Amino acid sequence: MSASGKAFIHDVFSPLVAVISSPGADALVRLSNFSSVADLLMPFGQNVEQVQIYDSQGHPATVERFPIRFRDFRQLDAFPPDIINKTIGAYLKQHGLERRPMPLVSSKGDVEEALEGVSPNEITPWYINYRDTICKHLGMSEHETFNHPIAYLGVISTSNPDPLASAQQVMAEIPSAVVPDRPYLDPSIPKFFLVLHDPHLAPNVDPEVIVAKVKNFTGSAFLAVINSVPHSDVTTARAPEPTVANIWSEIQAEMDALYEQADAAARRTSTASVASGRDSIASPMTDEGFPIFREKPDLRIELLGQLGSRGDGLVAESTPSGHGAYFTEADMAGLESFVKQLTAQKLVKHMETMVQQWNEQVASNRRGLTGRLKLVGMKYFGGGPKAQGAPPTPVVDKLGVTVFPHNAPEMVMRRLADFAFMLRDYRLAFGTYDSVRKDFQGNDKFIKYHAGTQEMLGLTSVMTDGVGRGSLETYLDAAVAGYQESHVSLFSARTAMLYFEMLKQRGLFREAAPLLISLTGEDSDVRSAIFLEQAAMSFLRVQPAMVRKYAFHLILAGHRFSKCGQRAHAYRCYMSALEVYNERGWALVEDHVHFTLGRQSFHLGEFEAAVRYFLKLLKASRQSQAQQSSYLREFLYLYKQYASKSSEEALAALPPVPIPYINLATVLVSLLEAHSGQPKQVASSDETWDKMETELFQESYAKTGSKALSPTLSSRGKTTCAVGEPVFVTFEVDNPMNVPIQINNVFLECAYGKDPPPQTDLKWSAETTSPEKIEHAQFDVENVSEIALNDREKRKIQLRVFPKQEGEIRVIGVRFTLCGTVPSFCVFPVKPRGSRDGDALNLTVTSPMPVVDVIFHSFPSVLLSGEVSQVVLEINNKGNRGLRTLQLKTSHPSFFCVGENGALDTSVYGQPGSDGAPTLQESYPSSNLLFNLGTSCIQLPENSAGDRVLASGMTTLIPLWIRGDKVGKQSFRFLFGYQSEDSRDKIGYRTLRYNMSTTVQPSLRINAFTRPSGRALDEFILGIEIENLFGDGELVLKQLSSISPTWAIHPVEPHDANGAPSVLEARQTAFKYFRFKRASGVADLSKLDPATIPELCTKRAIERLLLNEPPKPLDAPDLELRASNVALSGAAISCNTVPFRGLIASSRLQWRLAHLQSLYPGLAPTQLRELFTFYFTDDVDLSMVWEAPGGRSGHQYVMGINLGMQAPLQSLQAGLEPLAAAAKAAAGKALFETTVREKRALIASLLKSRGRDVGPMRVILASDLERRHDFGTQNTPCMVPVTIRIRNTSWSSIVDYTLRIIVPPPPEDELGGGTTAPGRAPSPVHHQPQSPFDAAGGEGFFYLGATTATGSLRPEEEASVEFTACFPRPGVYDVSRWKMTVTIVPATTTKAGDGTTAAPGSVAPSSYVQIPNLPHRLTVLLSSLPLSQ
Repeated sequence: MSASGKAFIHDVFSPLVAVISSPGADALVRLSNFSSVADLLMPFGQNVEQVQIYDSQGHPATVERFPIRFRDFRQLDAFPPDIINKTIGAYLKQHGLERRPMPLVSSKGDVEEALEGVSPNEITPWYINYRDTICKHLGMSEHETFNHPIAYLGVISTSNPDPLASAQQVMAEIPSAVVPDRPYLDPSIPKFFLVLHDPHLAPNVDPEVIVAKVKNFTGSAFLAVINSVPHSDVTTARAPEPTVANIWSEIQAEMDALYEQADAAARRTSTASVASGRDSIASPMTDEGFPIFREKPDLRIELLGQLGSRGDGLVAESTPSGHGAYFTEADMAGLESFVKQLTAQKLVKHMETMVQQWNEQVASNRRGLTGRLKLVGMKYFGGGPKAQGAPPTPVVDKLGVTVFPHNAPEMVMRRLADFAFMLRDYRLAFGTYDSVRKDFQGNDKFIKYHAGTQEMLGLTSVMTDGVGRGSLETYLDAAVAGYQESHVSLFSARTAMLYFEMLKQRGLFREAAPLLISLTGEDSDVRSAIFLEQAAMSFLRVQPAMVRKYAFHLILAGHRFSKCGQRAHAYRCYMSALEVYNERGWALVEDHVHFTLGRQSFHLGEFEAAVRYFLKLLKASRQSQAQQSSYLREFLYLYKQYASKSSEEALAALPPVPIPYINLATVLVSLLEAHSGQPKQVASSDETWDKMETELFQESYAKTGSKALSPTLSSRGKTTCAVGEPVFVTFEVDNPMNVPIQINNVFLECAYGKDPPPQTDLKWSAETTSPEKIEHAQFDVENVSEIALNDREKRKIQLRVFPKQEGEIRVIGVRFTLCGTVPSFCVFPVKPRGSRDGDALNLTVTSPMPVVDVIFHSFPSVLLSGEVSQVVLEINNKGNRGLRTLQLKTSHPSFFCVGENGALDTSVYGQPGSDGAPTLQESYPSSNLLFNLGTSCIQLPENSAGDRVLASGMTTLIPLWIRGDKVGKQSFRFLFGYQSEDSRDKIGYRTLRYNMSTTVQPSLRINAFTRPSGRALDEFILGIEIENLFGDGELVLKQLSSISPTWAIHPVEPHDANGAPSVLEARQTAFKYFRFKRASGVADLSKLDPATIPELCTKRAIERLLLNEPPKPLDAPDLELRASNVALSGAAISCNTVPFRGLIASSRLQWRLAHLQSLYPGLAPTQLRELFTFYFTDDVDLSMVWEAPGGRSGHQYVMGINLGMQAPLQSLQAGLEPLAAAAKAAAGKALFETTVREKRALIASLLKSRGRDVGPMRVILASDLERRHDFGTQNTPCMVPVTIRIRNTSWSSIVDYTLRIIVPPPPEDELGGGTTAPGRAPSPVHHQPQSPFDAAGGEGFFYLGATTATGSLRPEEEASVEFTACFPRPGVYDVSRWKMTVTIVPATTTKAGDGTTAAPGSVAPSSYVQIPNLPHRLTVLLSSLPLSQ
């Protein structure tokens, strides 16, 4: 513990000297502006240094500082608690006016910086005032002796004609016997005298002579010279300014504060005159309970009365100056010397003597067995009739308080312990306190005494280490509890503060905070507030800092400050706590703090701050409805008060009202009125909208000469409207509170061109009707008089602007009045330059135009994957002109198909055939060009002139089919574009954006695989794996359809139309097999014009690209698509319907573009459309139609099956290579390196081999699988014909072939030396021997006749070659032993004279060798053996 802690405790518990002064002495000190001699001596007693003290064992010690308290004899009593509390309140009010800031702490990281170089006393100086007032001015008490005088000091003046008589008079005033009302005061304490000498008022007096006379009379006297500054003529003189240091100001300020409150209380409550300050100590209280502290007569008049009898002339009143006006440094040194001599030579010696005496006579006896038994009898059997010489017993005063006489053993021991504590003999003090504590323990009459000993035991134990036993918390709790039970809360507060000072000086802030918190209670809000505030500061100084506890206890302190009327301190505490709690998500705490700060600001006269704090309460919170209603009422009242006293500029500077909350993200500027349950228009823009609008313009309106939007779309984002056409501004308002509110006079604030917005002075009143429209010169705005919002209600508000003149109108924001009282303005956000939708609130007003309004009917929220649902699109023209060229662009083109105008009855699938057949073959024409993805023309009704125009005010219905093409949450974007029927309008076209969404759930998963058929050259086998992913039930597989230019699907096994349906349970997997055949009616490719073949069209387009020819549209002719429908349940149904064709075309196009982009990443989408066709010759798409419970149906796709033996462009690569070489050479001469790189990458991408790299020749070997022959009878080999069929599957190249039968050599043992016989085949693979002949065989088989065939095949041409195999014995033989050399001769686009396609000489033919990949087994059996063998 540091010295400062000890110093304060010894200041509080220092020896007290009662001062009794004569009138002459008082007159002398009043000359220098002192109220009494005690006031003069007080600061000198605080600075007594270097005093030698002996403890009870006789050991000397030098004390650096030994304070002494001087107090006027008439002021020994305590100040009443009311006076002390009022004094403290005055201190708090004074400091509150200063608005002293607290450290700004919001987190632990701010603590060190906030507290750096700042002492606790500087942060909260009012605590120091409270501490000193309580601890130093409690006055005398019966349970302790610290405030009992240890000596009397009589003071006389040499200016008195008879100093000795004056000394006798003073001596007579000192009590010489026990005062009945205060038996605890010891009348036998020593008495000392001080003689004051004023050399100018008593120039002819020898002070030493008077001192000697007084010493002979009293036994001890001291001399002090004062007022040495000349002041002979005081009649007209003004007191000079002091020349000595003012050491009295701080102490006098403390005393004056108490005196002022006491005098004020006396004037308020008592009509009786205040008794003279000379009243006896036995009766210090008035009838009203207020002490008679002192009288304040005119100091100069009393002085004149004292001096008049000496004939020294009259002394006139002078204006008071500072303390010590006539003092010199010598006077100060003399007083300091006197106090030190009095202390060291008299007081300390007296105390040491009394300690020695009491310790030997009383304390030692009471520590023995006899003394203890005597105490037990007194405690439990009462005093009884006192025996002769028995010690004094406690008495009860008139207030019912038990009082021990001064000579009672308990009081003697208490005085001994207190003297030992003041003399720093802590060991003796602790032992004595502990001994006397036991005397008071367990008796309800002695609770206050017991609390006093517990207090001193704790203090003694911490004054020095190693002294005492027991827990400090135990002593503290017992002391505080005892004082509070005795109803002396000031003593409990003193105890807490003394302990707090010790803990604080030791740095034990963690232990100090709970100590102060425990002393809070309802009996004193001032004490509780100050202690809670100090506890908060202690939490801040804990390592690490406890910031949240700091803020919490500041709030508690602020609440107590508010209860006791200290609003400035309450405001300060809450402000400091707000730094911690602000924006931490602790809504209830923030609400409480803001509410309290608002109230305190209002009571402090800071109306603007009050309004700002209450504005923060108007939000969503967990407060009850009643509490939020209270917040709103108080806010409205505060605002009215503030508005009545403030200017319009000050009101405009306030933050906007936070309720209702306006969701700025929902601001939508539209030409259409919002429909209930419909999606709203999209006002914002992003890259997707920009891209869609650019594509819509280029695909639909660029060729029409539209001039409103250039290809760069420089005017995108602005809302274009027409004169007289209302513009709807829609936004969402949200009442976040739990109470209903209303807003009045809601209207849009707009400005025309660059002009400022017009002023609108619109006041709301319940007695008058607000206008429905606010009129201006260039436009009008709609005004809504009242909108009531229920608690937590969200509502869309739609306001209108009515343009009246062409130009530009800026929508700036919305104005409204909250509850008819608080006007507010919400500014709509203005995006920075470059933002896509930065100009959405700028209205471009033009001449009349059409306005499209769209409503979606029956739009599904949930779909199964592949499910098709019909939506009705209602289109209204709400403009003043007819509209034409209505286009729709979607973000998900594969999901939608737009139908014809009014064709609402069109079904997705057609009806079964009239014969109910399980298969249905049909065809329909289709363009073979890659069209614009996602853009559809909406057919409008035809007018009388034959034009498709939707007139003003008219409505039409369009069917729209949606198919769940992709699983997941889908958000669709619809961009409608349209033009005015008048081509002279300034705006070429207008757009409308909509958002819709749906969720697509899984249904079927389909995998397909193909392989060539083994029975025909022109067939493939299709296998399909189908899994039901629909977890809610079964799915019925209706049919499988194929769409292809050349192929048709057929069932492997015939289907019974009347049989059971094909049902797939949940999570079930099934396999289905089908056969692909050439579709009927497909012409032979070899006889077709090459210009009609899709692959050759693509080749010609690539040639133009490589030769740097100007691009032109692809010249591919239309296709006839074959739709083959194979029923899986019931009869086959037609797929030749508008929705089916449209949906599959969109899905095919999306897949085709994505596939080509992955193969040729160097080509742009526009280049892909110029190079590639929609279908190649052998392309096939599959569609599986299914039904689900509840009448739901749909179909799944398998896109991009190609049944060609080669990749579609594989045969073209050889023909393109010479062109590519020339293009590369030309690219090498290009000027820019970037161009060269791009050109070469494009060429490499086009010539890179794609897909499978196989030959065009397809070979099938046919023969009997089993042949019987009688080898024994005929004695000839078995001869079997073997037919090999060959087909050139290429549609563009001639193939030359050489087919040779492979005849391996026979076994060496059979040929006798390894000679190979011509025409012999290798030995066959045999089963187990069937007969002796078979077992002896093994020479193999051979061929008769030619074993080699050559020929040439045109595209899609077939040939057949027959060979004869001879088998000399039974067995199993592999006859698929052949090798074919193939030479491919690329075709040109020019026909030769014979009708064939000649290959150019610059393109070299390519050759390869083809061998069988599967064996063909032939079994030869003996005809004489039965089959069972």
